[in-house]
Amino acid sequence: MNDAPLDEIEIRNREALEELAQTIEWSVGEFHLLLARCNYGNVRSHLITRLQEICPVRIQVVTLTNEAEKLYTTIREAMTDQDPEAVLVIGFEHVRDLDKLFAAADSAREEFRKNFAFPLVFWLDDSQFNGFKNRAPNFESWAPVDTPVFAIAPFAILQSLEQGCHAIFKAAFNPEEKDLPDAIGRITHLGDLQRSELPNALQFLEDQGIGLRADLQADLDFIQGCHLSRRNSATLEALEAAIEFFQNTIIHYRTYLPTILVAPNAPVPQSLSNLKLGLALFFLGRCQFQQIDLARRTSYLPYKQADWEVARASLTEAVLLFDQCDRPDMSAKIILRLLRTLRRLEDWGALEEMSRRAISLHATYDMPTRAGEPYGFLAEAALDRKQWAQARDYAQQALQVIAPLGWPYHWPEGLYLSFQARAEAEMGNVEEAIALLEQAQELGDRGHPTTYCRTLEALRELYWQQKRYLDAFKLKQARLEVEKIAGIRAFVGAGRLGAQARLLTEANNPDDLAPEIRVSGRQLDLQRLLERIGRNDFKLTVIHGSSGVGKSSLMNAGLIPTLKGRAIGTRENRVVLVRKYTDWTGDLSVQAAEVLAVRSSQLPEPLTSTLNQAFFTVVSAKSSNHAQADSQPELQKRMLDYVLQQLRECDNQNLRPILIFDQFEEFFFANPNAIDRRRFFEFLGDCLQIPFINVILSLREDYIHYLLEANKVKGLGAIGSDILSNNVLYGLGNFSPTDAKAIIEDLTRRSRLYLEPELINALVNDLAGELQEVRPIELQVVGTQLETEGIHTLADYHALGPKPKEELVTRYLQEVVQDCGEEYAALSARVLYELTDERGTRPLKTRPELLRELETADFPLPAPPTDLSTHPIKHFKDSLDYVLRMLSGSGLVTYLPEQPDDRYQLIHDYIAEAIRKKYAPGRQGLLKPFEQSETLSLKSEVQQATLAERQDHDEQTQKTTETLEEAHKLRFKAERRLKIASGVLGLSLLSLLLALVVSMAMVSKERKQEAQANNIRSQQRF
Repeated sequence: MNDAPLDEIEIRNREALEELAQTIEWSVGEFHLLLARCNYGNVRSHLITRLQEICPVRIQVVTLTNEAEKLYTTIREAMTDQDPEAVLVIGFEHVRDLDKLFAAADSAREEFRKNFAFPLVFWLDDSQFNGFKNRAPNFESWAPVDTPVFAIAPFAILQSLEQGCHAIFKAAFNPEEKDLPDAIGRITHLGDLQRSELPNALQFLEDQGIGLRADLQADLDFIQGCHLSRRNSATLEALEAAIEFFQNTIIHYRTYLPTILVAPNAPVPQSLSNLKLGLALFFLGRCQFQQIDLARRTSYLPYKQADWEVARASLTEAVLLFDQCDRPDMSAKIILRLLRTLRRLEDWGALEEMSRRAISLHATYDMPTRAGEPYGFLAEAALDRKQWAQARDYAQQALQVIAPLGWPYHWPEGLYLSFQARAEAEMGNVEEAIALLEQAQELGDRGHPTTYCRTLEALRELYWQQKRYLDAFKLKQARLEVEKIAGIRAFVGAGRLGAQARLLTEANNPDDLAPEIRVSGRQLDLQRLLERIGRNDFKLTVIHGSSGVGKSSLMNAGLIPTLKGRAIGTRENRVVLVRKYTDWTGDLSVQAAEVLAVRSSQLPEPLTSTLNQAFFTVVSAKSSNHAQADSQPELQKRMLDYVLQQLRECDNQNLRPILIFDQFEEFFFANPNAIDRRRFFEFLGDCLQIPFINVILSLREDYIHYLLEANKVKGLGAIGSDILSNNVLYGLGNFSPTDAKAIIEDLTRRSRLYLEPELINALVNDLAGELQEVRPIELQVVGTQLETEGIHTLADYHALGPKPKEELVTRYLQEVVQDCGEEYAALSARVLYELTDERGTRPLKTRPELLRELETADFPLPAPPTDLSTHPIKHFKDSLDYVLRMLSGSGLVTYLPEQPDDRYQLIHDYIAEAIRKKYAPGRQGLLKPFEQSETLSLKSEVQQATLAERQDHDEQTQKTTETLEEAHKLRFKAERRLKIASGVLGLSLLSLLLALVVSMAMVSKERKQEAQANNIRSQQRF
């Protein structure tokens, strides 16, 4: 179609606008949906201004934001005029999920008709209009069939495109601009068009049959590529499209420079075409870099070195072309991206050469914000070459350059400190290295968690070398937490799942859940539990399942954070969580006082005094070192009365109290007396009489029958006096193989962890076993060890042995034991064993109980770590305290602070079974502490025996058989003890010492002198 005259487009727009104004005027006082189509924001603004001038109706304009989810509610809340005569809605391009918005509007269309007695005009572009028709077909059918379309003359579009291209390239080649993407990104308009409207404009020209000049098409391809690859918002699909646009631009402009690389040092004319080619090459290489990096972080596919080579080629050609065009200022702007690519390739030679060039360029063109990074690359290259002094000097120079800079340019400070620390450590300056790494630790991650985690790991290794095991362990925990928050780590091990942690830059969204819950059937369980809580006929829920099925994780990672983040109906939720039952009344009372928080200012004075007095009693009892509340019936009654009063007052405060008793099977162990148990069930019955309360008991399914005692208690009418009815019980099963596979795929995809698909299939098959069920705890333990050991392929998995899954569980336990330190590995293993019983379960035990069991087993405690004397935590009594703290921190053991003695318990029965298999007394993996702590000295003992036997044979004049036999016995004892300890020291040390024993035997016949044998005996302690 030929271009219509400019006045014809204007006439059409004017007529359509007058018709719209007339329709609005006629519709005042009643609801009438009208649609207006316009692809260009500036044109729309002009038209709306004109509409308000020619229409006698009072028109209010509502602009949508990216937070809009429900159109009716958004419009209602945005109306400043509570009785408008007409409303225009714009800004649909800002909405985050437009399909969801339109679908919700379709469902709520009757609300518009009933409550909006005025004409409502939606201004949409072509894509929004089509989306509205598809997602809200019923609502859209209420609008007139003939929707006015407001256009812009093709001549005006072409003129705007020419103006926009000129502005963008002018900014890019401006010597004063230091950052090319930022300079181009600040150009938001192409003449009268917004950059985001470019696709619509080009489609309109194509529909009109209007072609573009080749150079204009190349320039517009470049602009579209820049828009699609803009920083921090590009997807893999967008980057792929951007690469195609940049390649089109390069193909066009390369025709003007066919021999660019034939003579690399030859000058090239500084034409605009050549400069545009260099610019397109840079943005192509940058986009390829982004694509590889994003794929590495968001997909299963591991990147390859060849992928980085593609980006390197584009960036190298761009730098070379700007050099040939005599525009070194442009080379200075883009060279850092080439350096980063060379770093990914670990091409240290090329990196050193280009880094020195970059230092010179940045100094010449005054780019202080970029000057530090090349020194950092030089330091890293020197470290790779083991040039420690040079690495230290370069790292110091990098730190000096960035010292005066503010955010975000000083973020690499921690990285450069770690480079310097590694150089210092390699030169023997360990204390200096530790000080540098501690300084880097204090800086935090500064938005680069992977780099920060490497710093923490480097510091942990140095602490370990100095036998500062507790400090090393705390750093390991800190690193794991950062990896979890940043989404670097996929699996969390044996500990309970918690609410999904978030990066500091992310919004606090209460809908965020742990991904294990979101992608598995647990999300459906969560939804069902929320529905039960919101209904009056489900006041009590008993969640039951086997050990390790994920009951506590569902509470922590799903139900509790969800309840805290939203209201059910009009009531705000208040969650009281109880996990300890030896003093359940005191713990519940304190929790109720802290969580329910009924405001005393809104209560009658007598009741306020009563609550305050009761709370004082609770706190006094909990802080006392005397008898527990359960041994004082009157005090216990006052505590429970206090809790019940708090729960009743929640109704007046429009609150919904939710009592959760997790791991409730422990209640029956802690309260073996039937009277004590009856007291709890009577309290439960009193609770269920309170309006809008919910109680959740979570326990193992093999302890459900203990709940039958509750049916004997009066007051359970709210649940039909049957605590085991189908309306009360809620079963939780293991994962199906399909769910388990989905969980693994989701976790690894989110955390940059690549697992071969064949490995995932084999892993799920092993985890499922004959029953075709996957225990969540086992999935986490095995997955954690896979991740820790870097096992990515099926071949690596099978290399673990005939039972790879069991081997991974064993290694997981070994790693926890080893974290305690080599001198305390035997003690930690024995403590884990003592926290099990012959049934393979996990009894609660106090420290005195564990100490007695160790003494009974003739298991003396080794000396505590020397660094504990100066540690900020002063309550370590001995090495048992130290080991218990380490095991509790690992997540394998739960620490339950109670009076008069704290208690400890393994986290899951599944772990108890594995521990008894690995660390049963008499097995090689479980040594007594004196055997382990003296293992390192046995080598010295054997060497002393050898030296004694090798005394100068010229002095051996009185040889006796008795003395020779004694020396042989002595050597045999040392060898025997050494063999026992070899399970800890490893096969390599065993081989070395056995070789030493053989050499001793070869020379033993020549040494029989009694004085030497006696000397040997005096030096040994058996």
